[in-house]
Amino acid sequence: KGEIIMIEKRTTKQILVDSVLDLLSKKPIQKISVQEIAAHCHVSTRSFYNHFLDKQDIVNWIYLDKEKELFRNFNKGTSLHDSFLKLFSFVYDNMNIFLNIQTYTGQNNLSENIIEQAKKTMTAAIKANENITELDEETQFAIEFWLNGVIAMTAKWPKSPAPLPPADFLHLVEVATPQRLKPYICGENE
Repeated sequence: KGEIIMIEKRTTKQILVDSVLDLLSKKPIQKISVQEIAAHCHVSTRSFYNHFLDKQDIVNWIYLDKEKELFRNFNKGTSLHDSFLKLFSFVYDNMNIFLNIQTYTGQNNLSENIIEQAKKTMTAAIKANENITELDEETQFAIEFWLNGVIAMTAKWPKSPAPLPPADFLHLVEVATPQRLKPYICGENE
């Protein structure tokens, strides 16, 4: 008596996201159609297209939403190291999903979008931290080189017979980080 029950209202977008995540935990993205995603969560394909361009768009949205959540406090005292540890823990806890996403390498694939978004985030952070308007060519190269390596190794990580725990994987990422980026990635000299 007098008990209040809170009901969480999920948006159609969140219902579609949950549906694609459930399907990705079982099979590769190429074997999932927009019609299957919509049917799986009992919405119309029209509703799907009201929110997303295609199935790659929803996968990219899921990643970008998670990235925003994990890196939101980066410039507010949370280190990039901690944000990466949370990101790698998320990948580790959802390895089947990531393995099934990686199978797609065509246009608008997740790896390309991660690199572009991360490049923007890192560039903005370095510019703000150093109070500069442009990065020199060497720093731009170091960012892109490092990000491509991290993405490639993160893609290989879940495929290994015994994937390292996230903290151990992050340690290797930090060891391989170019000196110019170490203050931002590893928290050195902070």
